[in-house]
Amino acid sequence: MKLIYLYIALYSTLMASYLPSVEKSFSLKVQNKLLKKIKISHISNQKHKNIFIFKSGWNQQIAPKGGTDVIQTFKNTPEIKFVVTYDMKSKYWAGFTLDQSVLKDIKEMLFLRYLEEGVMFFVLSEGDLALKIKQTQINSKCSNLMSNKDYNVLYDTGLTTSEVKSEAYNISIRSRYSSHEYRGYYDDTRVVLIYPKLKVKSKDMLKYGPAEPMVMLHYAKEYQDKSYLVFDYLQKKCYKGVFPSNKMPPIPVLQELK
Repeated sequence: MKLIYLYIALYSTLMASYLPSVEKSFSLKVQNKLLKKIKISHISNQKHKNIFIFKSGWNQQIAPKGGTDVIQTFKNTPEIKFVVTYDMKSKYWAGFTLDQSVLKDIKEMLFLRYLEEGVMFFVLSEGDLALKIKQTQINSKCSNLMSNKDYNVLYDTGLTTSEVKSEAYNISIRSRYSSHEYRGYYDDTRVVLIYPKLKVKSKDMLKYGPAEPMVMLHYAKEYQDKSYLVFDYLQKKCYKGVFPSNKMPPIPVLQELK
């Protein structure tokens, strides 16, 4: 108990919503109750949090800014029986558990590796506890440029198939990791584009989608031949690319920076 209070004193916490009326199982009845509550959406005002607080029983939570590495956060905590969310695209539950008996009432399930920020999920705990949230760390080559005042940053979560546009509408990015079902696991589908600040007058937009990383870019012609970086959260890799032009044709695989 002292450890819990120490964590609360040192870190910003996320208090889960306790669900006392839901029985401690993952029966079809429980699945239906949880499914009524879940809403998957990107919440732009999410804040960075360091600690989850859970009570014994089912807890409802939303992943904080930066998301949550499920395996690293929960793998050494036997008190956590089950972590689960619902993938609206595949219509499958996605879960992580160290106790396979929890899964006896479910036929198909995706393996839950990462919870993207703004995603609602549920945790079945056997006790009251606090856990430090662990997240993907961005490669230093990408993170250093992200803090450069001469560059802009544009994120896409991959939770929808819509592209994310810059405020000036002269560049956009879309994650092409749009489905969890075909891989059999639910993971981080975020991508971030780090690109130079330019004065753009053209309304003409060009399109480019490399095979690796799996992103789709639209950009004004002024960006042609300019370098950019992409951090792929699924692969946890930083890539360098050049916006294609007549001088620089499209390259299917971008250069990985280690």
